[in-house]
Amino acid sequence: QTSGDVDEASRLYEDAIDLEPMHQTNLANCALFMWRVRGDTDRAAALFKAATFDDGSDGGSAEERRAKASALSLYALFIHAQWQSVGGHGVDGHDAQAVAVERLHARAIRADATHAVALARYADFARNTRRDAMLAAALFERALKLAPDDPTILASFAELLCERSELARAATCFVRGLKVAPGHRRLSRGYERLLQENTT
Repeated sequence: QTSGDVDEASRLYEDAIDLEPMHQTNLANCALFMWRVRGDTDRAAALFKAATFDDGSDGGSAEERRAKASALSLYALFIHAQWQSVGGHGVDGHDAQAVAVERLHARAIRADATHAVALARYADFARNTRRDAMLAAALFERALKLAPDDPTILASFAELLCERSELARAATCFVRGLKVAPGHRRLSRGYERLLQENTT
């Protein structure tokens, strides 16, 4: 895939699925490839559905639970993107698609409550779609306990804190993130904007 041979990458992904048809990680990775690289949303949807099949259990090994959480979280992003592409908003969270997306995020966290990226994706949904700042903050805080130096999570949380006028906490997140990732664009721009808007 990194060499730019999309057809060969497609073949390898499909071969991997043929060998292990129920392997969640392979299914989810292939779905992600079909969606973001090939633009084949129908195939991506079928693969995501297979990867996130609900067998009624969130058990299994830690690795299996993590794979399930990753697949569910990615599927939530996919459904959300498809819904937004046709003009969906669901700001109040009651739109049918918004409910479906939230259920996928919640299932991801049930599968693995220690999956920092899944927590952060759910937090982004709570912040940007549900407009539930309290839920978003709680989810971001949980994510950062698990991944305290993740620059993307720090940037998202800092932006939320700015929206809530918690500027000192926001600055702390921006500074911490920039120490880890000095060239991170969102962190740099967000911190500069915070400083500019609060310079007397």
